[in-house]
Amino acid sequence: GYIATWGGNVLNEFRAGWYHDRFSDYADKSLLPSTGELGINVAGTQFGANPNFPSATGEERYQYVDNWTFSSGTHTLKLGGDFSRTQDWNRQIVNSAGDYIYSSLTNFAQDFSGNTALHKDYATLNQTFGTPLVNLNIKRMSFYGQDTWSPIRNLTMVLGIRFEKTFIPQPPYNNPPYYQTGTVASPNINFSPRIGLVYQLGNRTVFRAGLGSYY
Repeated sequence: GYIATWGGNVLNEFRAGWYHDRFSDYADKSLLPSTGELGINVAGTQFGANPNFPSATGEERYQYVDNWTFSSGTHTLKLGGDFSRTQDWNRQIVNSAGDYIYSSLTNFAQDFSGNTALHKDYATLNQTFGTPLVNLNIKRMSFYGQDTWSPIRNLTMVLGIRFEKTFIPQPPYNNPPYYQTGTVASPNINFSPRIGLVYQLGNRTVFRAGLGSYY
């Protein structure tokens, strides 16, 4: 962050931030059973490889904020903007080798024996295909203006407005029969007005009121 004064009545504050977080799980291949990376479930007991490994999740965020404060007479004016970019990604190859579910130990033993003359005796096979990486990149920007005004000695009024815009990534694929799946809307009219009043009734009593809308 950096704060600078321009003359006696102008103040500027600039801030920049970077945030990074990562969490990952990897399977220890030296501990894998003889069935390798296959997930195996026999009568409700999981004893093959963990079908949820490997996986990794991360987030990276950049943010830039700039605020200006101007003072003139009974007015204090504030203007500023904020821009941020957040990237969330998840890499998880769930059940890439397959997760075989058997209803009994006998059925599993018949498959595990390698007797090709027997029918495959697993009840269910779950396996994941497709792109294992999900990457979501969202950009946001906002601007605001605010005036703090004291028209009389015991009254202070705060008037402000804020504009926000989110740039949402669009789906890479869509279902033609459902046009709603083709785009994700991002409104351009997210204006948020604010108003506040502070009135000093006496030396020991202050009345406050405020109203605003938020997105």
